[in-house]
Amino acid sequence: MTVATREVLLDGHAGATHKVAVPVKANQVIRKGWLVAADATGFLVVVTTATGLKGMGIALQDADSTGLANGAILCDVQYGVEVRDNHGADLVVQADLFAKVFAVDNNTVAKTDGTGTRSAAGIFVGFADDGRPLVLFRPFITGL
Repeated sequence: MTVATREVLLDGHAGATHKVAVPVKANQVIRKGWLVAADATGFLVVVTTATGLKGMGIALQDADSTGLANGAILCDVQYGVEVRDNHGADLVVQADLFAKVFAVDNNTVAKTDGTGTRSAAGIFVGFADDGRPLVLFRPFITGL
């Protein structure tokens, strides 16, 4: 490796988002834009305040598996950096830069695990222009 002495061209992945199709758990109603995760069985679920979820990212489409078996349908999930709401009672702040953030619901992240009641959602990487947290979502990283 050589120390850079001039501009380094980016490979197109910096700040990029990617998608993956994931089998949906039975009896889930997922809406486009919601936070989703894999549960202990490896199927996609809507994020709730729960432990044991593996944060995946953002649903790119609606998916309704009501009355269907596990994996009967797929949902495209986007991972990368996305804006989410900040939990008012457990705010993510600048001092939390590059720390884990935790899922509160299908749109909100918090600074802490809520004394063991929340799963890790992603990594806090800054704030959007409107002050909401920017979160790096990556699929299937247990404990981030």
